[in-house]
Amino acid sequence: MATRLGHVWHQWISIREKSSLITALITGILIGLRHSLFFTVPLPLISLFSLGIFLAKPGRRPTICFAVIGILAATGLSLALHPTPFFSLRMQRYIALIIGMLSLSPLFQDESYTRWRMIVLEVIYLTLYIMVALSFMLWLYYIAPWGDTVSKKIFHNYGYTGLFSTGLIMSLAAAIVAIISLARLLEKRGPHPVMSYLPIFTVSFILCIAGGSRITVGGLGVSIVMLLIFKRKQVAQLFRLRLSRWITGVVLILIAVSIPKAYHSLKLKSDYAQSYGTIFYSRHDLWNARIAEWESSPLTGIGYANEFPSSRNNNGDLTVMEPGSSWLSVLSYSGLLGGAAFVWLFIWFGHKIVVNPLSRTGTQLSLFLLFILNGFSEGWLLFAGSFLFPIFWLVVSLTSFKDESVKIGIGK
Repeated sequence: MATRLGHVWHQWISIREKSSLITALITGILIGLRHSLFFTVPLPLISLFSLGIFLAKPGRRPTICFAVIGILAATGLSLALHPTPFFSLRMQRYIALIIGMLSLSPLFQDESYTRWRMIVLEVIYLTLYIMVALSFMLWLYYIAPWGDTVSKKIFHNYGYTGLFSTGLIMSLAAAIVAIISLARLLEKRGPHPVMSYLPIFTVSFILCIAGGSRITVGGLGVSIVMLLIFKRKQVAQLFRLRLSRWITGVVLILIAVSIPKAYHSLKLKSDYAQSYGTIFYSRHDLWNARIAEWESSPLTGIGYANEFPSSRNNNGDLTVMEPGSSWLSVLSYSGLLGGAAFVWLFIWFGHKIVVNPLSRTGTQLSLFLLFILNGFSEGWLLFAGSFLFPIFWLVVSLTSFKDESVKIGIGK
């Protein structure tokens, strides 16, 4: 990472481009720290720096993703047709959505955008690496001896939080770090990558379980299987090394020993759900609410960032929301028009995957699959201030760009 940034710094010497590099670095750090435990980075600050990336590009004509325009148009139309309640708050969220899409999504693409977005994503990864590693140290000291996150309330919020604001975010951050570290381990040769990346993969895998998000743990398992299938040749090469086999065996033993301690939050959630007769108890009411909202206005939805009054949002107070599903909330917020725009995006993305040789490593698809599965029970994909939003759209943007001159850093 440092070598790449140093190369960029010395290769481009203009003040404007150095300013853009600094902006990209700061943006990545702010996004990575936004959902930390002890403080929250304000969304307007992140929007300001991310907008700087969009405005700093050279004057070349970029390509345009009309599917993203369709998503913004559908959500904007729904907001215009259903301006109440809390129009000012929802409009602010929509403006943040537009800025996020301009800066991070494939709405506009060219070599310059891709380069800055790659740097932002690399810095986010690096920030998450550090936070996950420190979270594991806290887990070893405070949690592992007893395996009980509840008694340590400062580090328990829907699961073990580590240095993140909730256990759900801890799980997703750890899953992302686990996939990237495993991909980079498999793409390097020799024992050094095993020593470098296997420890952080081990730590991340354990913390993903400790965070207590069942959908994320399941998504990580599926994504790892996909990644190993795509990289089966690299797996075979790696296990030809005796040191790699020994270290992998030790890691598997460590994971097996740690899982009973890390599983505490998942067990509490599973036992609680089973007492109500379904593992989907925590999402059942939310899913039904989103479906009812969509049925009330099938074509355009009930309006962006809107919900029917319920006990969960203090009978209509939209400052506190819990969508419960990204995909159902797309229908709820923007109806069939928004749903069709997302289908268009996925078809467009699938075509890019097929024709783009930079995408054939499997790493990007493994991340994308994790995000798709996570979206079934976590509903924040259309909120620029969420943890998932910037990483999802950066991965889609970088994976879909075809230019051999730009060495995209996902999984490299």
